[in-house]
Parts: sequence; structure tokens; C-alpha cells
Amino acid sequence: MAQGVVNFWAAVFILSRAAFVWCYVQDKATLRSLVWGVGFLSIIGLFVAAF
Repeated sequence: MAQGVVNFWAAVFILSRAAFVWCYVQDKATLRSLVWGVGFLSIIGLFVAAF
């Protein structure tokens, strides 16, 4: 698959991890769970892009 797709999912993963830490510090439990889910979906996107 195109390198741009891999770069996109990698950027989403990194941004979601940073947002997760921010949500943790700010005690935003619901948003933190949503951000965790986005990070998880980005991992799946990376696996799919590898095929």
C-alpha cells in the first residue's frame, strides 16, 4: 500500500497517544476511552495497510 496511508495511520496513533495522556491528566474519563479507541483503530489500520 502507499506510504502515505501508513504515514497517516502512524500519525493518528501518535496523536491519539498524546491526546490520551492529556485526557488522563485532565481526568476526562469518557473522552480518554474514546481517544483510546481511536488509537486502537489506528493500529488495525496499520495492520490492514501492511497487506
